[in-house]
Amino acid sequence: MPIACSKTEKPRVFQHVLCVYPYRRELNTAGFFPPLGLECIAAVIEPYASRVDIVDLRKETGETKDFLRAETDMVCFSVNWDRDTEFMREQIRSVPPGVFTLVGGRYATEDPEYWLSAFPNVDVVVRGDGEEATEEFCQARPLEQISGLSFRKDGLIRHNPIRRLDRVRDDFYPNRRLRRYTYELCIEQISIG
Repeated sequence: MPIACSKTEKPRVFQHVLCVYPYRRELNTAGFFPPLGLECIAAVIEPYASRVDIVDLRKETGETKDFLRAETDMVCFSVNWDRDTEFMREQIRSVPPGVFTLVGGRYATEDPEYWLSAFPNVDVVVRGDGEEATEEFCQARPLEQISGLSFRKDGLIRHNPIRRLDRVRDDFYPNRRLRRYTYELCIEQISIG
């Protein structure tokens, strides 16, 4: 169930949100798995945005900057692995100042201080599961009140309390309509019996 805003809060409205999976290669030889977590985040953001694009850089020849538009006002990165690190860092650094930049994912959760210190353009790091924190952000809840969020304020990096893991909501699911690609899984050398 969506979290209600107070009467004084108006939800944020974005013109264009770009959700980026910033890797060039897959983890294994089985094929490309879709970035399901990013698809869930895009589904949460979609009611608050005129347009949402998901870009999987494993499937593109371009880079993040090639998908930015004049109206892009938010970019979300799914940072789950410690591979392709220089490429990933270049992608995050390519977002210009003034575009709200959110970094989340397993690898980002391990050291949110690093992402906020090393990347001046990163506005927030979502620690842990990001669907509810992202929804609360879109609903204009003050950053200080969003559990699981790390951010800068008054020149300092702030870390809000961790978000409790409650029962998984049944209305969070990947928005596959936003996919730009076909994902195929190839299973080789399987022994049955």
